[in-house]
Amino acid sequence: MINQFWLRHQDLGKYKIPTLILEFIFVGRFVSNFLSQSYDWDIDHEMYFAQRLLHGELLYNREVFDKLPVNQLLLLIPAWFKSVKIWLIINTSIALFSSFNLHRLITQLLSKDWGMFSEKESRRVSFFCSSFYLFSLSSIWGSLMSINVFASSLTILSINSIYFYGKSGNFRKFILSAFYASIAISIRPYFAPSLIILPIWVCIREFYSQAKEGEPIRYLKIKKETIFSFFKWIICLVFTFTLINITPYLITKNINIFYKGMIHLSNDVRPLVTPVSVLLTQASGFIKFGNIESFVYLSFLLPLIYLFAKIFKITFIIKPFKKILTIDIFFLCFLSPVFLELMFLTRHFWDHYHQFFIPYSSVSLGITIALVSSILRNNISIRLLSKSSLFSFILIICLVSGARLEILKMFYELSQINISHSDNNRVSYIKNYLKERYSKGEPTDFLDVRGMYSHWKLNESRHGFPPAANVNNIYRGDWKNVKNGLDFVPYTKEALCKMFYEKSPSIIFVEQFSEAEKCLASVKQDFSIDKLGIVKKDKEFYSYTKK
Repeated sequence: MINQFWLRHQDLGKYKIPTLILEFIFVGRFVSNFLSQSYDWDIDHEMYFAQRLLHGELLYNREVFDKLPVNQLLLLIPAWFKSVKIWLIINTSIALFSSFNLHRLITQLLSKDWGMFSEKESRRVSFFCSSFYLFSLSSIWGSLMSINVFASSLTILSINSIYFYGKSGNFRKFILSAFYASIAISIRPYFAPSLIILPIWVCIREFYSQAKEGEPIRYLKIKKETIFSFFKWIICLVFTFTLINITPYLITKNINIFYKGMIHLSNDVRPLVTPVSVLLTQASGFIKFGNIESFVYLSFLLPLIYLFAKIFKITFIIKPFKKILTIDIFFLCFLSPVFLELMFLTRHFWDHYHQFFIPYSSVSLGITIALVSSILRNNISIRLLSKSSLFSFILIICLVSGARLEILKMFYELSQINISHSDNNRVSYIKNYLKERYSKGEPTDFLDVRGMYSHWKLNESRHGFPPAANVNNIYRGDWKNVKNGLDFVPYTKEALCKMFYEKSPSIIFVEQFSEAEKCLASVKQDFSIDKLGIVKKDKEFYSYTKK
């Protein structure tokens, strides 16, 4: 197997060394993820809610979560084994599978559809792009642990399946593509607009690719076929979405609960976020990574220049490529990323959301390489920029945003593998405290207000209280304007405080100076208070036990 791997890489020519570097970093980051207990706390939330499903608790029935029900299924096996490492293996496996499909897709685009490279050269470029895809998923914040990896991988699989459906007319590939897309949308609804337009892209590109030279384009036929394909696509998406998200509620006769959960999710629970703040967060993230990861955005640069040159009829090419290239750039390098961006601007943005652009930037990177190669082969002339200046510009971009510090960063991450989970001390304090109470025959049901790791590690329900990530949202007043939501959810700071001393389990664990501690201090005569130790940021950790 190692010999085959090496022989495959020997055939990569000038792409061999860059590809090996990207793959080496990807493997290093997988190892550091696997051996370390340090990861984003979003996974603790996902693990907890998957574990609640093992106890028969569907989302929105007793507890609220800002995800769709499919997320409970996603981590069901890792939750069963209480191991995030299993989740990492599952996530990485689907990333590798989607990388293989990306390789097939780009090879076909470059050699068959655009005619820009020979099949051998196309395989080289596509192998480099699929390696960049894996590298980017592992490098951006959240890395291979993030559920974004799973959703992004399904996006690639959906694009690949519907592309080959257009080539073969095999309706099973159409259904499979819709299946992948509906799961990706269920995991991350941000992908919805970008994935909904896939059949429009395929219909239009196939009409132009099959049109004979000299024959008039039948625009009415294109319109009819596109509308028909689009409606088939929507029906398949809705059916699959219903199957994976709503079926459990139908079986348990809880469809009203699902409806209320959707009402809750449809509300703007972060009203302080503005489009300007989203753009600033994205810009700061771009500056923070500043290395090869920057090509998540920079890879769109040259294809967009080409696209706008075609739109505004600027003299950009001597030997024109097939019109299908312009269509692909418009849908995959422009419209899809723009739809993603619009979703972020209307909602919110975190650093790990950069991973959403990776499926499209990886395809765009292949287009960029093809266009640069065409420039260097004298197929393209540019009025405002000489070829030597253009080459210097490309070289500077590569040097500034290229391989700076990447390998050093990887080795630094490997050096952190002995770092334990940030909530390990918290769990130890809780276990010892519960063990002491259990020996006395006293109740051990608890709520760790700001901890999710402790709840799934100790297999303890949160007893209807909001997840830790949402507690601060409630304190800030972000949920106060939610309308027609779930009856049991405290949407205001005052309601949450009241819930602490009216509906809490036997024990509440809180951090020093937290809002929960301030709330409980007003009724501390009803609780016995013990200081358990120090947790992160040197805060004291207390237990409030009902008398």
